[in-house]
Amino acid sequence: MKSLNKKKFEEQGYAIVKNVLNFDNDLKPILNDMEYVMDRLIHKFSPKSKILKALKLKFEKKYQFVSSLNIFDLRNSGSTFSTTSNS
Repeated sequence: MKSLNKKKFEEQGYAIVKNVLNFDNDLKPILNDMEYVMDRLIHKFSPKSKILKALKLKFEKKYQFVSSLNIFDLRNSGSTFSTTSNS
């Protein structure tokens, strides 16, 4: 680590390192997994009349939609949730 970056890290507790992650190789798989989980949550917790519309939303809007759902387990830290159906 360069001395300037090391100094900033020691002072601020973090360092910005450019070009470390590749979007397609590193980030896209995580976003795909997040979208899969959001789709499962939509199926499980959305009113049936809103499911198809919600599934067609772009990632950011879908995230907002899922965040607006009243999902008790997601609002409490330390809680776990299942994406499987209760039937």
